[in-house]
Amino acid sequence: MAASMDVADQASEHEEYDPVVRKLLGHAESLAAAFKFEAAVQFYERALQIVPSDGSILEDLGTIYLELGEPEKARETLLRAVEASPESCTVSLLNLAQISEGDEALRFFREAERLLVAAVEHAPDDRNIASELSSVYCAMAEVYLTDSCFAEDAEEQCEKLLARCLELNPENAEGLLQTASMRLSQQRPHDALEVLNSSVALWQDLEMSEKPPLQARLSAAKMYIELEQPHTALPILEDALHENDRIAETWYLLCVCHSNTDRVAAQECVERCIEVMRADGEDAQTIQDMLDVREQLKTLNDASEADEEAAAEEAAGGE
Repeated sequence: MAASMDVADQASEHEEYDPVVRKLLGHAESLAAAFKFEAAVQFYERALQIVPSDGSILEDLGTIYLELGEPEKARETLLRAVEASPESCTVSLLNLAQISEGDEALRFFREAERLLVAAVEHAPDDRNIASELSSVYCAMAEVYLTDSCFAEDAEEQCEKLLARCLELNPENAEGLLQTASMRLSQQRPHDALEVLNSSVALWQDLEMSEKPPLQARLSAAKMYIELEQPHTALPILEDALHENDRIAETWYLLCVCHSNTDRVAAQECVERCIEVMRADGEDAQTIQDMLDVREQLKTLNDASEADEEAAAEEAAGGE
């Protein structure tokens, strides 16, 4: 998800523009707020014809391109925003980091960190800025856990970044999840479970809109499964289905959770997983892997039913 624009703050900033630009931006932001992004682009572009090097407008337009799924246009526009306003381009830098990988992503995150550290020093009591900086450290740690995991100092950097993340915001649920993931990779399952439980306790009873992103919650479920606690993963996955039942990974993880206790439910879940994969155009090999899982479950179910029938016949014969 793109780093968001604060429409309320923008409204007051419009006072510096001439009336024509103010009107164009007002239309653009109203359309963006109504999720009419393609129409909003036209008004932002018309505004940029008048003020072509305005960093704020470029930043907003770049963010809209991300929402439209046009990363190349977004990158070009956001880089122009950074060049135009190098000291007030945090949103641009975070969005550029989001569409980059490895060292390039880290470079954008570090520039955003520099701006946010200065902002924290200027307003040390502003919890919103501290929370945003905490999230940046969390995102940087994720890069070291994924794209840059083979870097020589990856583990050391992760430790430092997550420590900073949680120092700024001890209730950063995603920071706690990243810490749990790192503890798992360090073969420290008891520590991983403790941190994982701390994260889940923060959000499990919240409204859907206040919970971490769906992918983060699926990561929590996967860690519970890896820690041999599928019963704890189940409610997280069932909750995820209520939000979106068209994600194959959710159905697969539910299949794994049920596989040792309810093979019929597990088979139903793998069927739904295959259905979603086919609808999404997943590659043939991945679908075949799921078909193999389905066949294995069917074999186990058939064997279990045969055992039950044999036991019933034996009991009947004994009578």
